[in-house]
Amino acid sequence: MTKKSMIGLDPLAWLSPDNAKGSSSKKKSKKKSKKKVAAKSAATKKKVAKKKVAKKKVAAKKSTGKVTNIKTAKNKTATKKPAVKTVAKKVTSKPAVNETVVEDTYISPLGLDVTTLESSFGLLASKAEELVETFYRELFEQHPAVVPMFKNTTPEEQQKKLLSALKLVMANVRKPDVLADALKGLGAKHQSYGAVPEHYTAVANTLIGVMKDMTGDAWTEQIQSAWEHALSTIAEVMLGGYETEEQTVENSMIKLNSVQDISQVGELHKQVSEILNNSDVVLDGEDVERIDASSLQLLTCVFKQADKYGANVSWQSPSDALRQSAKLLGLETDLKLS
Repeated sequence: MTKKSMIGLDPLAWLSPDNAKGSSSKKKSKKKSKKKVAAKSAATKKKVAKKKVAKKKVAAKKSTGKVTNIKTAKNKTATKKPAVKTVAKKVTSKPAVNETVVEDTYISPLGLDVTTLESSFGLLASKAEELVETFYRELFEQHPAVVPMFKNTTPEEQQKKLLSALKLVMANVRKPDVLADALKGLGAKHQSYGAVPEHYTAVANTLIGVMKDMTGDAWTEQIQSAWEHALSTIAEVMLGGYETEEQTVENSMIKLNSVQDISQVGELHKQVSEILNNSDVVLDGEDVERIDASSLQLLTCVFKQADKYGANVSWQSPSDALRQSAKLLGLETDLKLS
């Protein structure tokens, strides 16, 4: 055999460049296949993880009915905790069952325990008429010396006056200035009735006794003290409205003109009426030079009215002309000029 015939059977032919390229491409294809396997494996892991998350979401929905993801569920749970703490604080701030809540007491500038007076008077509001009726019955039995003061009025009228006075006090107990002025006015009227300081003490003791009996166990030492102080203060203010003897004479005096005729009868009637309702009347006739029948007849009615209601009308220095005119008309006795 010759050398030429052996070329096609060269045992080293597989090491040629072309064969080398084929070998490297095979290696590359192997690497690519490995990467694909790795990618499929990663995708499979992601799918498994997603399935786990989905299962957790389903479980969360079933437990809350509203939560759409795990993070939201955690946030909502966190926001609920402070609300629980707040509720706990509100509960602990409530007073204990045996704890007594005391209302603040208001003391007026007159020194009156307004809170206690109002609450205790409220206990008697529905029994007001019974209160005043019982009061006068007890007052007249325990202090008969005061009975003559009420000779010119009926029991029903006097009961209405007392009830109105009590309502006046309670309506203005938080208005000390208004109350003081009203009490001074009442004092001036009671002076004209002949009321003296001893009468105020009798009234206070009787009224408190009746109120205590009508309220029963609801009457306390605090209520007793509040009313004792209140009635004492009321009496003091009312007595402060009394006029002195000099003031009384000056304010109750009517000075007749030198010529007192029909043209002045209207003004004379007005002056007498205003004074006679509150106090006694003093007529000053010193300057009278002439007086007609209409004026003398009016003055005669004044004396009769005063006698009827227990008031007093007197003369101060009546002139001779006044006396002579009354004598001519036969009125000197009625006018107390004889």
